[in-house]
Amino acid sequence: MDKDIFIAWELPYCDVCEKRCQVVVAQTKEELRKEFNIPQEFFVILSVGRHNLRKKFDLVIKAISKIKKIKPSLQLKYFLIGEGKETPNLQILATKLEVEEEVEFLGLCNNEHRNKFYKLSDLFIMPSITRGFDIEGFGIVFLEANYYKLPVIGTSTGGITEAIINGETGLLVEPNNLNSLVDKITQLIENKELRRCMGEKGYKRVITDFSWDNLIYQYIKVFSDVIREM
Repeated sequence: MDKDIFIAWELPYCDVCEKRCQVVVAQTKEELRKEFNIPQEFFVILSVGRHNLRKKFDLVIKAISKIKKIKPSLQLKYFLIGEGKETPNLQILATKLEVEEEVEFLGLCNNEHRNKFYKLSDLFIMPSITRGFDIEGFGIVFLEANYYKLPVIGTSTGGITEAIINGETGLLVEPNNLNSLVDKITQLIENKELRRCMGEKGYKRVITDFSWDNLIYQYIKVFSDVIREM
């Protein structure tokens, strides 16, 4: 946020003296890539979540393997934040498919570190599936990614369909459909303007539809409707 905008719009609500405040300027995408030794020309994909069977991060690794065969000159990096029982299997899969150089496991990260990777990435993916009664909830990570102006790819299952506006803030794919995932990733790799537009729309949606003021209004509306029906 611009320093002058922060002082004019946000500071009056903080109940603090302007003279005692310091605005820390956020690092740019380019600066963050330098910090983590990631070349600027690389296409960076990010996933955040527990490594379990339902998250289907193995599908992303398989998709990257196929994309590398289709586009051998593509410089690509896939970062996974999180860990779980499936972490060893995901690492074995990356080695088996010969994409261990492209796939990097970051483990558990604190919020600051995680947010840096949101900001330096080009695309966020979480292709979850439904396993019996184990259903993906709303998918707050998609909104987190949108907040950092990342286009997102998710599956048309559970609460993900509410978190992603298909074709506007991101793309939905059929669960467990490798070819569809490859197509959607390739589409966004090849279309920088589409990525930018989806990122902008996602960001605007997050700061409007999911702002505290709007959430409070929605709660009040629900309570008011309940009271009227009593």
